[in-house]
Amino acid sequence: MVSFLRLGSPSLSKSELMNTLINDRHKTFFDRNCPGSTKSCHLMNGVAEIAWYCPAGKPNDAFTDCIAFYDLGSILQSYDEKWAEVLDLKNKHDKSDLLKGKQTELDEISTQLQSATFGLEHIFREMGQIYEAHASLKKQPERGQTDWSKYPELAAELMISGHPMELMDGDAGQVPLTWISGLLDEVIKKLGDKRVFVLSVLGVQSSGKSTMLNAMFGLQFAVSAGRCTKGAFMQLVEVSEEIKKDFEFDYVLVVDTEGLRALELEGNATLHHDNELATFVVGLGNMTLINIFGENPAEMQDVLQIVVQAFMRMKKIKLSPSCVFVHQNVTDIAAAEKNMDGKRRLQEKLDKMAQLAAKEEVCDAECFSDIK
Repeated sequence: MVSFLRLGSPSLSKSELMNTLINDRHKTFFDRNCPGSTKSCHLMNGVAEIAWYCPAGKPNDAFTDCIAFYDLGSILQSYDEKWAEVLDLKNKHDKSDLLKGKQTELDEISTQLQSATFGLEHIFREMGQIYEAHASLKKQPERGQTDWSKYPELAAELMISGHPMELMDGDAGQVPLTWISGLLDEVIKKLGDKRVFVLSVLGVQSSGKSTMLNAMFGLQFAVSAGRCTKGAFMQLVEVSEEIKKDFEFDYVLVVDTEGLRALELEGNATLHHDNELATFVVGLGNMTLINIFGENPAEMQDVLQIVVQAFMRMKKIKLSPSCVFVHQNVTDIAAAEKNMDGKRRLQEKLDKMAQLAAKEEVCDAECFSDIK
């Protein structure tokens, strides 16, 4: 897939440039010179267009392979312009209603920008919703209609090939149980009833969770600054024959989750969202990696309370997940020895949290090791 963006204000429209590149006889994308269009782009502002280029097999083909071209409207440019206006007013110490209005407009553009993001997960999300809607009606596809019952099979083939699949909708915070169940059933049909070890990860935003999983298993989870992962994604990894003999499982299902304390979620919504996500992640995995960026775990301590509570509830329903604390980006070789006191204090806090959680859940636990 090829995405086009524009820096500055060049005289040539980027959509027009793409049209010339793909097919100079036919306008593929809507540009400023199309009938009814204007230079201000009022009609197509924020609209995302996608088109496929399929080569004809001739020597003058611009590209030799099929390529998807993705054209995003001018939301990002509008965001930069509005942000510059807000900064200018703040530098002038302007606290008038004008500043509040500009900030409100900036928030609206930011919401539009987040909604305009597009990836393969959005396509499968729509497929999942179509599948669940038809499954709820309990009717088979009629003649001439699209066979929606094949959707889980298509997703299963992609998952087996090594592509991450969305487990939890990051926008709605919801797990489509019917769709996920159908997907995993198809995976079982294709691979057989294999033994699977589920490994999940939990940590604050931008602490390098996806980067760590990619480095550990050679995966393809999205990596970038900010909130690059929304919701939860799962990827299937086949283990070698040696590991199968030692650990008695055939596959590892790696679950990557979005970061806690997201800047995009402010106020009470952040705490409520983080508590739900932590409970979901702990209950899902056989083992949960608690990712700590650097040496100081203080930023995770408010989340550890709900993690301990989640472990306690798993124990009540006869599940016994475990967790491992991972300190990432620690460069000092002697860090393990120097941080012994910090580890001891963290252990003491975990023990206190376990005792409080045991009282609330009416369980017997004196320390954190009793429940994990």
